[in-house]
Amino acid sequence: IQVYRHPIEPENFFFIHKRTLYFGLTLLGGRVRDRGAFNNELRDRFEFVKEMIDQHVVAGDAVNVVIFGHAFPVPHHDPFFGPMRQYIKYNLQNKVPIMYLNGDYHFYQSQKNYM
Repeated sequence: IQVYRHPIEPENFFFIHKRTLYFGLTLLGGRVRDRGAFNNELRDRFEFVKEMIDQHVVAGDAVNVVIFGHAFPVPHHDPFFGPMRQYIKYNLQNKVPIMYLNGDYHFYQSQKNYM
């Protein structure tokens, strides 16, 4: 499997396996020290995901998306999840199965239609 890394933030990556597009993203929880920088980073991560979905899912290389992040989504993650929800609803028209998985709390919880 070929792993592709973000050119500026190599800790963020994606790969395609069995027609599923997988992302590993730095989406951290905890206290935010610099809100402006944090929001810019989240917006950049959204753009990275959007560009790769446009390039690989819309083009037909993949049909599903899985996003791995560190944190359970909370309001301070809205600069990523807000545009992502809009993109899924309006651009993808809710036709692409997308799942966000995170490691917070270390137990299983399912929330349908989060994004």
